[in-house]
Amino acid sequence: MERQDYDQIQLFAGPVAVVFRDGEIRSISINGQEVVNRIYFALRGENWQNVQSTVAELTVEKSDDSFQVRYKSEYGGNPPFFVSDTCIQGFPDGDLLYQMEGTAVHAFRRNRIGICVLHPISAAADQVIITHPDGTLTKGEFPRTISPHQPFKDIAAIDQACADGLRITFRFSGDIFEMEDQRNWSDGSLKTYSTPLELPFPVEVPAGTHLAQSIRLSFSGRQLKSGCVSTMTSRTRFVRKPCVLALDDAGRSFRFPRLGLDYGTDQPPGNQELDKIALLRLSFLRVELCLSNDDYPKRLQEATGVCKALAVPMALAVRLGDSVDRQLADLFGHLDSALPDVCSLLVLSEGFPTTSAGHLRAARSHLTRYRRQIPLGAGTRAYFAELNRFPPELDLLDFVSYPVNPQVHATDELSIVETLAGQRATVESALVLSGAKPVHVGPVTLRPQWNPAATSPQESPGGRELPEEVDPRQRLPFAAAWTLGSFKALSVAGAQSVTYYQTVGWKGVMESLEGSPNPELFPSHPAELFPVHAVLRALGEIREGRMFNITSEDPLAVDAFKVQDGARTCVFIANLMPTEARVVLSGISSSGDLRALAGTGRREARDREIAVLGPYATVQIDG
Repeated sequence: MERQDYDQIQLFAGPVAVVFRDGEIRSISINGQEVVNRIYFALRGENWQNVQSTVAELTVEKSDDSFQVRYKSEYGGNPPFFVSDTCIQGFPDGDLLYQMEGTAVHAFRRNRIGICVLHPISAAADQVIITHPDGTLTKGEFPRTISPHQPFKDIAAIDQACADGLRITFRFSGDIFEMEDQRNWSDGSLKTYSTPLELPFPVEVPAGTHLAQSIRLSFSGRQLKSGCVSTMTSRTRFVRKPCVLALDDAGRSFRFPRLGLDYGTDQPPGNQELDKIALLRLSFLRVELCLSNDDYPKRLQEATGVCKALAVPMALAVRLGDSVDRQLADLFGHLDSALPDVCSLLVLSEGFPTTSAGHLRAARSHLTRYRRQIPLGAGTRAYFAELNRFPPELDLLDFVSYPVNPQVHATDELSIVETLAGQRATVESALVLSGAKPVHVGPVTLRPQWNPAATSPQESPGGRELPEEVDPRQRLPFAAAWTLGSFKALSVAGAQSVTYYQTVGWKGVMESLEGSPNPELFPSHPAELFPVHAVLRALGEIREGRMFNITSEDPLAVDAFKVQDGARTCVFIANLMPTEARVVLSGISSSGDLRALAGTGRREARDREIAVLGPYATVQIDG
């Protein structure tokens, strides 16, 4: 065996290929097809935050058909409160073994601790047999639409029959495992994990507590008979071959959603900022008001002025408390005074996971006395999970709404890109849940904007780090490429409207005239236009277009769609990876002009069918 130290490496166990990186194995593939997304150890704190770890003493021994990885991990900073030793092995017959032993150095509080397996979204509808700790069996399948609750509990083993004839067996030890559908949080996966949710949390882990867990994977079936060693796809970042993009054979078109921004700011944008926002040609501006706050009329007045300056209607979201009738009467009185052009009214219930029936009835009653007919919506400020678990009264509403962010469970770029398939699944499930009533998605943000699962107050970061809801990648090409992929996912799924980010600032499409409050951690310049501004501007130029799906050989590396807007045809392409990509356009006209929206984009002179994209670049081809 060759012995080396690595932080990322491609490894083989007979016909099975894996990637090891940052203490986990992912992209577990056979013949180039991912069959398991990821195996890792997770420690979730008392507010469900991911406790970060450092990897030390890493050694990797590998051969052509087997490997062994060993490392130590420390959790909770310096000094750590939990330490562990992990051994990951791959055997020539394709078996994989992930073993972890850990000890609490001193007491700490946790909500969950243990090994997790992520099953890819492609596993939906695969047949499974669950073995329980007492030896009994349960037959079922991975859920097709998003399951609101755990599809399987009390798991000792899973026997999965894939559609292509492959069989995967997972054997768990060291705890009781269960499964949840992570598409509820827009992840592109289902997760089998330990520490069942029906147990109390948070709990204190006493000093000296010892934990030992393992998961063993075995593979059998038709795919293994060829004896072919897997080759990894470009999503692993090892190889970047030209990615073929082809127009979907079905030829089905999709309605272009209405596109908006969230007002979001404490200070209304100035004239120079408004000029830049006006270039986006928004369909609406989303304005959220907490009717329990005494200053909301001032915010409504300021937002109305911004909407009128931009010549866009207001998508109004209101948070209702206990004094519902009084709050609604006051609201409509202020609407009569401010006279905004309201295109929709979303009612959100404080203290409830989704809009309560009582709040909806009260809002409908007040709307019938208002001089304008406005669509009334219900939903949640948290995640699609809440809408899925506590659907509102459908006969009282005109649309449903929920926000989206890609970093509930992981923060690396590859995991964020993997959520694009999960976003599409949320809209498809929302349409089923709502009886095909319109789905409004938003705000779509890079980070969660609040923590509905927090069980204790969170400390303010001060100047040491950015606030939890701020991601410094907001100002980088990565955000632009991911936004283009998000817009495609939500559009082809059938969303009627999508709200992205805020207008100005750390969470916006441009920096304020005053500049970044913390230039060391968020190094933007005053009035800087972020790359996502160029993407939204290009989308905003399309008014009544129809979208056509473009399939990608590797949608986690490059994604694209085509738009027909009257006589105009354009193709949008996003490189979702940090390395340059070459793209082959198959059956798609490429004779038009190539315009870089973010990053770089150019054609190679030797072949007009190939576009070259820089890292996290987005381009538009007009033709």
